[in-house]
Amino acid sequence: MAGPPIDFDAPDLAKQIEKLTQAELNVLPFGVMLLDNDGVVRFYSETEARLSGYNESAVGLNLYD
Repeated sequence: MAGPPIDFDAPDLAKQIEKLTQAELNVLPFGVMLLDNDGVVRFYSETEARLSGYNESAVGLNLYD
């Protein structure tokens, strides 16, 4: 399944991504993580899990620990 047409090199990439649903984020050709202000993972896309090889749920983990 192809994701929405988003250019990874677009200068407004973050704004484009913020408009997508979680289902759309999960099928992008690149991984997406959403962190809160403390560095805690609040969203970890299926593509990110697949590309990184980290198959556990990263949600709730502090990225900087």
